[in-house]
Amino acid sequence: MLALVPACSGPSFPGGTGLSGGSVASMTTTGDTTTSVTPGTTTTSSSGADAGTSSDDDSSAAGSTEATTFGTGDLPDVGDSLPEGCKTKKIDVLFVASQSETMAPHYGKLVKSLPGFVEVLETQLSEFDPHILVPRNWSYWGAPLSCPIGQETCPEDGGCAALDEPSYPCWALYTPGAVAQCDRTAGAGVVLTAGMEASNKRCELVDEHRYIDADEPSLLEAFMCVASQGHSVGVDGEGWAAARAVSPELIGAGGCNEGFLRDDALLLLIMVGRGVDTGSPYNPLVWANMILDAKGGEQDAIVALGIFGDADTPNPICDWPWDGAAYPLRTMLLYFEHVLFGSLCDTSTAYESHYASAAEVILDLCGGPIPK
Repeated sequence: MLALVPACSGPSFPGGTGLSGGSVASMTTTGDTTTSVTPGTTTTSSSGADAGTSSDDDSSAAGSTEATTFGTGDLPDVGDSLPEGCKTKKIDVLFVASQSETMAPHYGKLVKSLPGFVEVLETQLSEFDPHILVPRNWSYWGAPLSCPIGQETCPEDGGCAALDEPSYPCWALYTPGAVAQCDRTAGAGVVLTAGMEASNKRCELVDEHRYIDADEPSLLEAFMCVASQGHSVGVDGEGWAAARAVSPELIGAGGCNEGFLRDDALLLLIMVGRGVDTGSPYNPLVWANMILDAKGGEQDAIVALGIFGDADTPNPICDWPWDGAAYPLRTMLLYFEHVLFGSLCDTSTAYESHYASAAEVILDLCGGPIPK
């Protein structure tokens, strides 16, 4: 069951930040029904998620390889007050998952949920033209699990024998040009993965972007490849990864993520991890402000979902002791007006209901379900 996060007002800051205190959408799940609570409103919807218990080490997933046609319906006539992305039927998805070794107990559950996210895109959000980008957390590539960061050795050459990941792409470390600069850039879209339980290969995307678009013949296959980044020794850096992914440097002409972020699209920001960030520069206000600036300061253009540790919330599911430590990624998301939270330790679903609830918020922003 998703932990209930009380609805409240987000932090407020002096003028000039580009941000205002946001309202919090909270979720609680019973069976297949998810309730989203925002100040003054309550929406209940059927998520369609499997309510059975999922195993953390079950990372197998299967799905259709048929292409899906997006953006073919007509929007309801509700005037000019809708966010631009509702009128153009475009959605840009920034899917940020921790690559830290602390994800090891939860990684199988995350991978198992990925087909459920694709199902949400192909059903609830089927009328939207999607872009999907999974950014790198770190500015280095392929640090083996048991080696110091930056020591690029593999079991094949006698180093880091405890790696214990047979599919680890050692070849890329010894093949000139195999690891490009964008493969080593924090915030750049991942197409060459390396780590424990990762896809551990280069993902061949049809349009040669570092993000997935609607031209991809199998949205599921492509997403499973890039989103299976795995986990390895390293610090959490999801805050900076999310902010930098939509920075002018990376989305501008010649940038690693050029073409991903569209001015006339909604932005769905999904973040999965402990909620702790020990490796990002700056602070949650800066990260949130960079993302909001990338969307022209339009709060209604952004929906955020955080699947985090919940030791700082009432009735937590995670059994971690609460020591008063900060959860900066939760703080970051609270700067947005349309935000939902779920527990990283939830075992009632593999996060599918969380994705479905975020889709409901998007549809509510767009004035209700978009007809096919």
